[in-house]
Amino acid sequence: GGGGGGGGGGDERAALLEQSLKPLPASLDHCSSWGMVAQGHVEIDSEDEDDDALIDAVISGSSRYDIGFASTKGKRSAMEDEVVVYGTFRDAPDEDYVAVFDGHGGADASALVAEDLHEMLAKHLEDADVAANDNAPEALKRAFFACQKKIEQAEPAIQAGTTAVVAYIKGTRGLVANAGDSRAVLGVRGD
Repeated sequence: GGGGGGGGGGDERAALLEQSLKPLPASLDHCSSWGMVAQGHVEIDSEDEDDDALIDAVISGSSRYDIGFASTKGKRSAMEDEVVVYGTFRDAPDEDYVAVFDGHGGADASALVAEDLHEMLAKHLEDADVAANDNAPEALKRAFFACQKKIEQAEPAIQAGTTAVVAYIKGTRGLVANAGDSRAVLGVRGD
């Protein structure tokens, strides 16, 4: 296994893993895949058997939030959807990236976008005109267009499509973008 999540030792890591791997409510038993990453469980270790349940969707956990996810393939013969959780995005403890890609007609487009969109967003956040004006909406728009272009130019040709809903949170500011019929819902725990 690797070092502790969030910089702690083995005991802290074990506690975070226990929190992250607690079962979801019975109402989600129908889901094909699910997971919960506890706040502070930043380091996801591909060599750690306990992290195996998270490795397909989670690049790194958030230092600020618990993040849960669930998906189901329904009547389709294969899962076409992708989930990406990238807490501490760009190695910044105050940045998080969470995305869901709903594949249509196959998994090729959703897999490509899940693999590349966060990298393209990170790249465009560094563009001089974006960085100078702290213009994250423009960076996200550029990342979406870059992914679309990559799908269109793929060899062999990608015949599938994908919707997308992406949340990028920096500090106390959140930005949500979507393409297609995917939407995000913001919930706030009441007093």
